[in-house]
Amino acid sequence: MLKKGKKFDLAILDMQMPEMDGLTLAAEIRKLPLLKTLPIVMLTSIGCPKGDKSNLQACLNKPIKPDRLYKVLMEIFANQVVNIKSQAVFKTDSNLATRLPLRILLAEDNVVNQKVALSMLERMGYRPDVVSDGVEALTAIDRVPYDLVFMDVQMPEMDGLEATKHICDRYGHELDNRPAIVAMTAGAMDGDREICLQTGMDDYMSKPVKVEELQEILENWGEIIIGQKTPTAQLQQVEKTTPLSSPTPKVETASSSPSVMLEVLESIRQEVQIDGEADVVTELIDLFFEDTPQQLLAIKEAIDNSATEALIERAHSLKGSCGNLGVVRLAEISATLEQKAKADTITKAEAESLLTQLENEFIIAKSF
Repeated sequence: MLKKGKKFDLAILDMQMPEMDGLTLAAEIRKLPLLKTLPIVMLTSIGCPKGDKSNLQACLNKPIKPDRLYKVLMEIFANQVVNIKSQAVFKTDSNLATRLPLRILLAEDNVVNQKVALSMLERMGYRPDVVSDGVEALTAIDRVPYDLVFMDVQMPEMDGLEATKHICDRYGHELDNRPAIVAMTAGAMDGDREICLQTGMDDYMSKPVKVEELQEILENWGEIIIGQKTPTAQLQQVEKTTPLSSPTPKVETASSSPSVMLEVLESIRQEVQIDGEADVVTELIDLFFEDTPQQLLAIKEAIDNSATEALIERAHSLKGSCGNLGVVRLAEISATLEQKAKADTITKAEAESLLTQLENEFIIAKSF
């Protein structure tokens, strides 16, 4: 289509696509004489690509929030190019908990994801309680009058959607009687946000968690909860929905991707490290190396037992921790395994092959 001379004002590319990934496509587009200045925005669920980004005007994490996409497009078309090569480090408000004191519950089953989110919240002065599934979240909420709950959507025993329904059934939908609930999901399906809000959740954020988005949500809901402003239109129910469990598009593993994006770890250190305390990145890496063999063993057991739901859960969990730490190829293979299992198109031989790839990539990751 492009080679035939059809003109476009903007190209929005997915980084992970079959046949040709987004970075390769962007490079091919730049080879066309009439498209050397075409603005290109890259969408990714595993972090912005390492290396040369000169072909891109911006890189956005999926799922895409309309306000963030709008801001990027406004900057592009106002000739204010988004510089993704040297973005300034976001300045965390270390006094946010003093200004907006909140009782916070974090419901997240993955230990690496727990540590990342916990470190970010602690950097802002909060001391949240942590639980690992929806059942534990319900028990905690029955005991403590939390102001805000960060609820992972996919958890064992009881997922975040079901837990939210129980909370709304017990305490009603009014925020006067229950905590505000913020969904956290690594999914990138159209309609995910609407499903979360329609279930009773009050807001939505994508994983890997970004400190600027987390602080923005805390500021917004903190002001609402302590009465400084009223809830926005985001609380209104949405009619159009797409099930979160719907099969996701096929994702091929990209051999051109780096095993580990070290800049992701450095970004985490800059965002959440507290002066005088143990290095948070070292703690995260130790957690990852301790937890991943258990995840791989659980995946093997799920394959051996033909336990599809368990396979989806474990692959999803591994994808999340890898994505948070920039372990890119492990995240990609985990995503492929999860999506094929969800679509029920995977054979035992294919699953075992992907597991072997995961085990090999884990060995490579440990060498960094």
